[in-house]
Amino acid sequence: MTSRPPFISQALTSSDGRTSLRHRLAAPCCLVVLVLSAGSSLFTGCSRGFGGRDRPNLLLISIDSLRADRTDGVGSPLPTGPRVRRLAQEGVIFRSATAAAPWTTPSMMTVLTGLYPWSHHVRDHDFSLSPQVPLLSQRLKEAGYATAAIVPSATLGEDYGFARGFDLYVNGHYGHQEVTSPAMAGQALSWLDRQGGPFFCWIHLWDPHFNYLPPHPYDASFPSDFRPAENRYQLAELKNHESPLRLEEVRFLESQYEGEILYTDRYVGDLLDLLDRRRARRDTLVVLLGDHGEGFQEHGWLTHTMRVYEEMVHIPLILSWPGHLPQGLKIDVPVSLVDLQPTILDLLGRPPQGNMMEGRSLKPLIEGMEKAKPEGAPTGQAPQTSPSPIVSETVRQASLGSLREGDWKYILNFDSCRGELYELSADPAEKRNRVDAEPRRAAVLRSALLEFYRNRPLSSRIPVVHLENLRTPQFELLRSLGYLQTDRFGDRLAPIGRTDPLHSDPLLVRVRDGEDAGARERPL
Repeated sequence: MTSRPPFISQALTSSDGRTSLRHRLAAPCCLVVLVLSAGSSLFTGCSRGFGGRDRPNLLLISIDSLRADRTDGVGSPLPTGPRVRRLAQEGVIFRSATAAAPWTTPSMMTVLTGLYPWSHHVRDHDFSLSPQVPLLSQRLKEAGYATAAIVPSATLGEDYGFARGFDLYVNGHYGHQEVTSPAMAGQALSWLDRQGGPFFCWIHLWDPHFNYLPPHPYDASFPSDFRPAENRYQLAELKNHESPLRLEEVRFLESQYEGEILYTDRYVGDLLDLLDRRRARRDTLVVLLGDHGEGFQEHGWLTHTMRVYEEMVHIPLILSWPGHLPQGLKIDVPVSLVDLQPTILDLLGRPPQGNMMEGRSLKPLIEGMEKAKPEGAPTGQAPQTSPSPIVSETVRQASLGSLREGDWKYILNFDSCRGELYELSADPAEKRNRVDAEPRRAAVLRSALLEFYRNRPLSSRIPVVHLENLRTPQFELLRSLGYLQTDRFGDRLAPIGRTDPLHSDPLLVRVRDGEDAGARERPL
């Protein structure tokens, strides 16, 4: 039923990001065996300096396309993940966390840099991270950590800079139709088994990503009355059809998506179980997040990348560290993934040096909420503001930016200069545009969003690095995943959207150059 890729490409990199060895490993089915056998020796390093209070370990688990409202323990009414639910109960849950972009590449680059996409510039597939910007992996490697990245997709490829600072960088280069979690978890466990000191391990679990093909019995975990005549892959491809899917078709896709989440939860559990069995849990900060959400025609779009509505940017964020962080603390203050790197460094006792980050540590927010909550209450009620602007953007089809302040969210289409305004507490599905009913509030938030783009000094200081040529295998994989399209002449492939969004959006150019863009916008 499930297919496996014929190879896994693996790069061993030095701290400055140069590739020292690149080879292909055959027979990835052997990786599944590692999941079963690694437990016999994993974390025997507890007696040989494995982690410790001075340099705690870091396990970063990112899950592709994971919506907050489908995440067990965060916002899902369905039992989509008992292990994630347990992790949430043991840690701090940010219930209003927002991704900086509705697709993987810019969102995860924000996680690893502490910069918004507008500043790190990896906003589309023809840009790479400047060598001047350090990744979290580079910072921790300099502090003596062993580092590994286990990722499945070309969207997290070396070309963009994701391999920098990792002793081991493994990219499976999977497509839509592979089941990836067994191989990814196997690679992570194999690497962890060899560690004798503090580590940073980042594993990206891909399976909830479209296409939604959960292995049996997970495909029947959340039954749907509808059964398509064609196979699931063909049904999912209808997302590109001009006519919207029928309600029963959408619900079927949702049931398969939820099955994928439940399936992925199993491998989250494998990682956590090994930490527990080897008594390394108290020496390991575990961070779990969704890189972005997923749309099911709530606003006319399936999957992700093209919109900044909540279904595509509202994601789960859980931090768990027994003995160091509160257990079961729920925080409703809106936060951004741009704050994650400074938070991690602060919690690990290594506050970031210099000014090459735009995010702010969430540690003071956690401490303030824990002190302010009533005795026995799970949620802190202290009046707190967001540490950093809650901004999301995409340049994949139209150039869209959103800004959230408290319960209000403003979305601006930079191409049409038209805005949308939603009160999320009363309208979490963003169905009632209040831009006409609340013109003053809309104008204030529009101005704040434009000021955000004007006031990003790092954006001009950090060089824009263009990718002249993507590696051919990566290029073809991106095309197969739907991230690339044929240009109007039909004889070559180009990234969806603008080839240089930084300089081609008329409104953003005016913002960048400091002109009064607001005076030229169309009326609300």
